Amino acid sequence: MRNSVIFTVAIFMGTLNSLEVLSQNDLPPISGEVSFVTSQNVYLRFPSTENMFTGDTVYIARDGIETPCIIILEKSSVSCVAEVIGGCDIEKGASVIYHYRINQDSKVEEVDNKTTGDKTSGEPLDIAEELNKRSQEVSGRFSLSNNTTFGYGESYSKRVARLALDVKNIAGSKLSFQSYSNYRNLNNNRLNIHEAILTYELDSSTTISLGRDINNRMYSLGATDGLHAEKRFKRSFVGIVVGSRPDPYTYSVNTNLFQYGVNVGVFHNDAHSSSTSIGFIDQTNRGLTDRRYAFLQHNSRVGKDLTIYSSAEVDLYNSAHLRLLYTSANYRVNDKLRLSASLNLRKNLILYESFNQDLVELMANDPLKSSIRFRANYRISNRVYSGASFSIRRQEDGNNNFSNFGGYLNFSELLGGRLSNSFSVNKNDYFQYYSISSRYSRQFFNSKLEVSPNARFLLYSYHNFDINPIKQLYIGIDSDYYVKEGLSVSALYDFSARSGAPFHRFTVRILQRF
Repeated sequence: MRNSVIFTVAIFMGTLNSLEVLSQNDLPPISGEVSFVTSQNVYLRFPSTENMFTGDTVYIARDGIETPCIIILEKSSVSCVAEVIGGCDIEKGASVIYHYRINQDSKVEEVDNKTTGDKTSGEPLDIAEELNKRSQEVSGRFSLSNNTTFGYGESYSKRVARLALDVKNIAGSKLSFQSYSNYRNLNNNRLNIHEAILTYELDSSTTISLGRDINNRMYSLGATDGLHAEKRFKRSFVGIVVGSRPDPYTYSVNTNLFQYGVNVGVFHNDAHSSSTSIGFIDQTNRGLTDRRYAFLQHNSRVGKDLTIYSSAEVDLYNSAHLRLLYTSANYRVNDKLRLSASLNLRKNLILYESFNQDLVELMANDPLKSSIRFRANYRISNRVYSGASFSIRRQEDGNNNFSNFGGYLNFSELLGGRLSNSFSVNKNDYFQYYSISSRYSRQFFNSKLEVSPNARFLLYSYHNFDINPIKQLYIGIDSDYYVKEGLSVSALYDFSARSGAPFHRFTVRILQRF
């Protein structure tokens, strides 16, 4: 073979040298996420639930605004069972924040052994798994929307239907099913199935799945139609994916695009939330090598305040060289200030068979692209939030450069509602534009109706062209009405004017959760 196999591993780790010592009565807020949603309850996961109490409130964090939405019913060492209050819209993966009680007793309340599990085992029990063990749970959401636009001498309508379905322990078995798909009707009808995966739990540490899925330990592989399997040990894991890539044009099954991947890794904590994995991926097109590469993926938490994610890809086919290097870090300085930064270095993705006719041109024009992003979020008070961000993107040949600077100032309680304001300045090789936007949201009728008027102003200024600056104004209003538990109706209208020409957009959506 003409392949030269070289494996390069790159990882960025950050350390904290001086952490503020907090007393029992001054614990900082702790962040977690929604791990599972059913028709009755919400399941939350935190790094630790020590010093949390049943009956306490958990906040949903969106755009720097914390909204009280969840009440804790039961808890284990890292998980909570909770219920939704105030008609909040909760989705799996949403960020949540828990604020510890002031002057709380240092004694942690006792939890029944059926909830906490065996403390001597050293392995935390996921309360969602325990309560749903061998008991079928069905959750999901279905939405239907219609979007109509007209103006600038054109008019068109688009209809979209989306379905997400999650069935745990089908008929009390070890089988589970997850899917997400959408159907679009514009110029032509198109059904896209983004996820459809049937999973069998061989035991508590082994899962075997069949269908279309994106392996969360092999993100760079993308969606695969085929077999997915993983075996987890106390401090390590091994996984394999075998199947084919979806067709790039129709997103249907295409067995000519065979691919497989293997990976091994280690866990850095008992909760398995921090890990490092390395792997190998081979992609083909009609039996011929399209791409072959090795990858590294790492995510970890350093102390309580710093989280790190890194990934790297090294091409191994035809030549060995670094194709991608990405790392990001999020640091909580204190209970008011949070910082984040990321670095992204990449070259063009080369698929030798798919790009066969354009291969010479692609290989000759393969500049290194680099981007850096910084972001800071600062809580001025319990009702006022602010933030700023800056990013730049550069290309070594001097083309396609881009920079952005932006910020926001949000008020969580103002005249009975929420006010969000943002601005940004964006510049590339051809033009520069400024954006200012504002949105006010308020709930009525015991939080069943939410109305949000909004406005946005854009100003475009072109470089090296004899074109006057272009102004564009957007004015709109959207509303959400919660008909009953799980059922809501949304309506949106916005009007824009560019150089005096009007443009209208109407959207209506029906959402049913179950």
